[in-house]
Amino acid sequence: MVLEDAEHLCAFARFCDPHGQIWNLVEKTDQPAAASLVKHEAGHCPGGRLVAKDRATGKAIEPHFEPSIGLVQDTAKEVSGPLWVRGAIPIVAVDWRCLRDA
Repeated sequence: MVLEDAEHLCAFARFCDPHGQIWNLVEKTDQPAAASLVKHEAGHCPGGRLVAKDRATGKAIEPHFEPSIGLVQDTAKEVSGPLWVRGAIPIVAVDWRCLRDA
């Protein structure tokens, strides 16, 4: 498994840190437990920064989400935001450009 990292998309929600940082875990994805954690942490990255990919095919490994919009809660810093848009919800800019297809 490889990890694609678009650092500029980071929402600073720290979903990638709870089990020893995803960047350390991706080096151990030959172990089933580490591979499972990498898939989960990358798949739940609210900013879309991290994408786990199959090393052989290059195909993204992404979870299925029911359409929903949530608010990321940072309990450590006692702040809320950003919005987390999941599932097949199109995102359209004010000028009607589609930023994400459903």
